[in-house]
Amino acid sequence: MEIKGNKYGTHRVIQPKGVLTQAALKIDNGFDTVYSNEIVCDVTSLNIDSASFTQIENECGGDADKIARRIEQIVAERGKMQNPVTGSGGMFIGRVAHIGKDLTDTELKIGDKIASLVSLSLTPLKIEKILAVHPEIDRVDVVAKAALFESGIYAKLPDDMPENLALAALDVAGAPAQKYLDLPHEDTPFSGLYAYPNFRRDAGYDRGEYTFQSVGSVAVCAAVEPCGELLDACAAPGGKSVLLAGKCGRVTAFELHEHRAKLIGSYASRMGAENISVVCRDSSVHDPAYDGRFDAVLADAPCSGYGVVGENPDIKLLRREADLSSLCKTQRAILSACAPYVRAGGCLYYSTCSVFGEENDGTVSAFWGSTPILPPRRSQARSGMNAPASVCNFCRTCRWARAFTSAR
Repeated sequence: MEIKGNKYGTHRVIQPKGVLTQAALKIDNGFDTVYSNEIVCDVTSLNIDSASFTQIENECGGDADKIARRIEQIVAERGKMQNPVTGSGGMFIGRVAHIGKDLTDTELKIGDKIASLVSLSLTPLKIEKILAVHPEIDRVDVVAKAALFESGIYAKLPDDMPENLALAALDVAGAPAQKYLDLPHEDTPFSGLYAYPNFRRDAGYDRGEYTFQSVGSVAVCAAVEPCGELLDACAAPGGKSVLLAGKCGRVTAFELHEHRAKLIGSYASRMGAENISVVCRDSSVHDPAYDGRFDAVLADAPCSGYGVVGENPDIKLLRREADLSSLCKTQRAILSACAPYVRAGGCLYYSTCSVFGEENDGTVSAFWGSTPILPPRRSQARSGMNAPASVCNFCRTCRWARAFTSAR
C-alpha cells in the first residue's frame, strides 16, 4: 500500500513540525513506508558541498575514516546530509529503485541512472555503508537510499557517462557557493552571510546563487523560530520573506503598494522560494479572515529610519519631528491589526530600523497596554520582542556595529 505524501516533503519532518525539510533539524529517512509521490533511489555517490566537505575535513584532521564516521553521524542524527556548521548539503547519483504510483507524468523507469538537482540538505538519506572517501573531489562512495519528493528535480544520466564527469557538470549545490567563498571576504556572526569589501555582481545573481542582505535584516530573521505558517506583515522588497522561507513552511507577505508587492514576487522567483504568497493589502487594517491563521507574525514596521542614517543621510533633511508621532501611530496600528492573526501559542515579532525609544519600547509598551490578548510577561518571553535590546547591545560590542546600524 502506498500513502500520499506532501509535495514538498513535510510528511517526513520530525522536528520541528510545520517546516520544510531543509529547515528541519531532523527528518524521517526510513523506507518501510512507501509514498505514492516519491522516487526512491539506490545511491552510489554523494558529492558533498565544497564548503561542507572542507569544514568536515578540517574538523577530522584530514583523516578519511574520521570523515566517513562524521558523515554517517550527521545523517544518522538528521536523516539527511546537512552539515550543522555550514547548513549545506550537496547532491547524489544513484539508480531509480521505486517510482510512486501517483507520478504518472515522469519518463523515468526502474534502473535509470539519475543525479539529484536538489540539495542533500532537504533529501531523506539513509546510509548503509561508506565505501570510500575522495577528499580531492569532495566525493563519497556509498551504499545508501534516498528519496526525491514530487517537487524534486533531477537529471537522467546516460549509462556510459562517468560519474566524475556527471558530478562535475551537475553540482549546482557546491560549486557556486565555493566560487564566491574563494573571493576575499570576512565571516559574520550568522551562518551563510559573508561580507565582501569589493564584490562585483555577476550572472550568478540572476540565477539566484546569492543575494545581498544586510546583517541587521539577518539578525531579525535569526530571532524568528522555525514554524509552519508565517506572516511577514511589512514585506517589501522581500529579503526577509525569502530568508524566512527557508525556515518556515509557508510565508505570506503583505505589502501596501502594488509596485512593491511585485518586487517581492520577483525576488522570491529569482531565489527559487516557491513557498511565498504575496498579498497586496494594508497591514494596519485588521481583516478577520486572517485571525488565528499564522504560527508567527513579523512586523518589521515603517519607521523614521534613523538607524540607517549612515546609508541614507538625506533622512536628516527629509524627516521632521512631527513625523515621529505619525509613524508611532502606524506602528501601533500594525501591531494591533496583526496580533489576532497569531494562533494560540504562536509568536509575534516586532522590529524597526530606528534608534528612538518612542518607536521601539514606546510602541511595544503602548501595544501591550491596549491588547489584553497578549499578557506582557508571556509575550516578551515568547514573542521575541526583547530582540531589539539584544541586537542593540550586540551593535555596541561587535565590530559589525556599522553593518547593523546601516540597514534594517
